[in-house]
Amino acid sequence: MTIIGNLRRLINDMNIQKAVSSQSGLLKWGMTLLMVIVCLSSCISGKIANENEVINPAGWSIADSIAFTVMVEDTVQAVDFYVNIRNKTSYRYSNLILFLDTRFPDGRTSRDTLECFLARPDGEWTGSGIGNRKQNTLLLKRNVIFPASGSYTFVFRQAMRDNPLMGISDLGITIQNTEAPE
Repeated sequence: MTIIGNLRRLINDMNIQKAVSSQSGLLKWGMTLLMVIVCLSSCISGKIANENEVINPAGWSIADSIAFTVMVEDTVQAVDFYVNIRNKTSYRYSNLILFLDTRFPDGRTSRDTLECFLARPDGEWTGSGIGNRKQNTLLLKRNVIFPASGSYTFVFRQAMRDNPLMGISDLGITIQNTEAPE
């Protein structure tokens, strides 16, 4: 073969390599995108409930309740139950005591008394936020398995001595699938 023939073959081989390399780059990019989509969809689908309600700015009366209704279908998957509390830094206490009434699909009810700590012993607020508001997402129960499918209603009432209670601006719940320990 001549030098020109060898050069043509070398150039042809290089063009084939570029095409293969380009396709493999696209394949890698496509696989990465697919993995991101799968991860995001699993994160989104892991939440059963994520709801928040604004509390009356004039104060939270003992007579006022905040209710969340959740439809549960899965009675095998363990879930974690969180309460979301947003307070103003003008809130007078370091904690919030709540009554939580749970209504089960069969009509039974149960009551829990919750103490939610919003500040450390030194008075520094916990949670995140800027300005005069702090957001706390507090784990109430881990690895809960719902006993039956159907409609569950979670009713919160404030159980502090002040009536109305000032300084709590929002309350909510998050229920999500329990993550496997790493």
